[in-house]
Amino acid sequence: MKKDFLRTLRSLMSHTRQRDTRHDPRTLDDLRRENAILTNVIAHIPYFLFWKDTASRYLGCNPAYAKSHGLASPQDIIGLMDRDLTKSPALADSFVRR
Repeated sequence: MKKDFLRTLRSLMSHTRQRDTRHDPRTLDDLRRENAILTNVIAHIPYFLFWKDTASRYLGCNPAYAKSHGLASPQDIIGLMDRDLTKSPALADSFVRR
C-alpha cells in the first residue's frame, strides 16, 4: 500500500511540473486546485515526508515529520539541516548521500 501511495504521489507531482502554463487561462485555477489537493494529501498521510535542496537544507516536511522532531509546524523546518535536528554530528552526516 505504501508503494502504491508513493507512486501516486510521484505521479501527481510529475504531472504538475510537466504542464505548460503559458497559453491556458484556466491553468492558474487548476494549479491552485492541484496544489490544495497535494498539500492536503501530504498533511494527512501517516508517513514522514520531507524534501531538501541540493545542499541538504530542508525545504519542507509534513506535520508528522515536524512533530517527530519536536517542531511546532512544518514551516519551522525550512532552512534547517540535519545537524540542527540531531545531537550527533556523526548521525547527521550519515543522512547525507555522497
